[in-house]
Amino acid sequence: WDTQSIDSSRSPQNIFIDPGMHIPAAKSTEVAIKANLNSGLNIGTASRPLYSLDSIHGYNKKTGETKDENDTGTTQFYTTSKNAIDVTEKGVDCASLFNASGQGLNLREGQGIWVSYADAKYQTNKVGASAFDENKHQNQTAAFWGNADQKTTLSIVLNGVKIENKDITSIDQAVNYINTFTVANDSRPGTGVKAVKSKDGSGIEFVNDNSNGTTDNMKNINLVVNSDNTAGELWNAKWDNNENKFTFNQNDPAINKNGTSLWTADNMTPTPDGNKQITLTGKDNVSIITAHKYIYSSSAQDLPPMYNPDGGFNYVQGTGADKPTWNGTTDADVGSKNYYDAVHNGALLNTDARTFHSTEDLRELLQRDARYGVDYDGSGSFAANDVNEGVKVVVNDSGAFSITNPNGETKSPPLFNNGNQLTFNAHNMSFNITSYTDSQGKVSTNEAFTKIFKGLDGVFPAGNQVKQSELLKLSSFSAGLEIYDSLGSKHTLEVQFVKQSTTQDGGNEWQMIIRVP
Repeated sequence: WDTQSIDSSRSPQNIFIDPGMHIPAAKSTEVAIKANLNSGLNIGTASRPLYSLDSIHGYNKKTGETKDENDTGTTQFYTTSKNAIDVTEKGVDCASLFNASGQGLNLREGQGIWVSYADAKYQTNKVGASAFDENKHQNQTAAFWGNADQKTTLSIVLNGVKIENKDITSIDQAVNYINTFTVANDSRPGTGVKAVKSKDGSGIEFVNDNSNGTTDNMKNINLVVNSDNTAGELWNAKWDNNENKFTFNQNDPAINKNGTSLWTADNMTPTPDGNKQITLTGKDNVSIITAHKYIYSSSAQDLPPMYNPDGGFNYVQGTGADKPTWNGTTDADVGSKNYYDAVHNGALLNTDARTFHSTEDLRELLQRDARYGVDYDGSGSFAANDVNEGVKVVVNDSGAFSITNPNGETKSPPLFNNGNQLTFNAHNMSFNITSYTDSQGKVSTNEAFTKIFKGLDGVFPAGNQVKQSELLKLSSFSAGLEIYDSLGSKHTLEVQFVKQSTTQDGGNEWQMIIRVP
């Protein structure tokens, strides 16, 4: 001990420490990490599940606080029941996502998916005109599709595709001809729409399950009936007992089409009896929207706030008023109310592209469209019967987009129309997820991103079922560092790096999370 040397000629002996001698504990004051983060598209198991998100935009149900899930400058933490600290309610750039196997989805500007929430359905002749009956030998004012003696002209535009045939002699022929345009070929696009004859033979039922194609013209139903269309319109047919045949007049002054068509008319007065003037009212085109396109942008998006019956912005029931009252006069409160009123008037029932940047953007857009952006009843316009406000879209703890469609009435504030309170009930849904690309072919499909959401496909009746996407992961690397406190006790400090976004110039941005015991 005196010379600090080792006598190698002797066997090792016990070390003796003098009584009263002490060595002070040295607490850790600094740590250093040298690491290389994997910026590639294959990270294997170096991942963590996508951050979970609840069904309320701009509000955290776990903490009861108004928080922006897309605020990159603030990371929200909460303490779990096991006294662990987790990140909560954080949206991340969708371009930085990986699948469950650690393969990068490589989502790029303009790429995206189509989501169909229900089959688009429309039936012509909603006003209930009778079908012409060849065997009924008497004067008739009825929906006429032609016969051997009188051909009719089919002239419509279906999902942007012109369909014209001047030699239609039956509704079956018209249906078969329309269905030759369902699928695209080398010379023209397809419609995606299938037609069948209605049960009474007076009109056509159109259906698009939105399972085909990746461009606008293959989704939903957009029907324009041209002014020269005579097939399936109201005709006057007069029976001649002497000649034992009918004579037809589609331009009879007794039939006032009023700029519309029997295919798309909303009203017909009076019911045809062969003697009175008949007037149709309505439009010459109809649009049934049940599918929407969701397109990725590398720029941050700002979704407007909106009242949500699940929580968030406050609402107070008024007394004796036709409209609910809202608690709060801030810009956010007023904006929430105005936007909520707008969507109940059909502001989301359109074919505009939905643009998302973060996982929270996509989650909220899916939920809003499922609730307010689908023509569930096939009427061609938005009404209270189209509201499906019970649908919830969340990102669960496993990293999957999860959708519930509970049965029963909504918990939303009462809305009124002409003094009558509107009620909103659940709807059966049917999902079809396909890739998106633009009609010019400048944007390629992203099959890896589409595959993640294909798990939602299929019938989804109102009830207690849950549908969810495949799992989504974030590139994540962690290290445990041993540190010591002033008493010499050892602790583990966890450092985690999570890939947060992909920059426009191709770089990567990482977030560092340090958990200190």
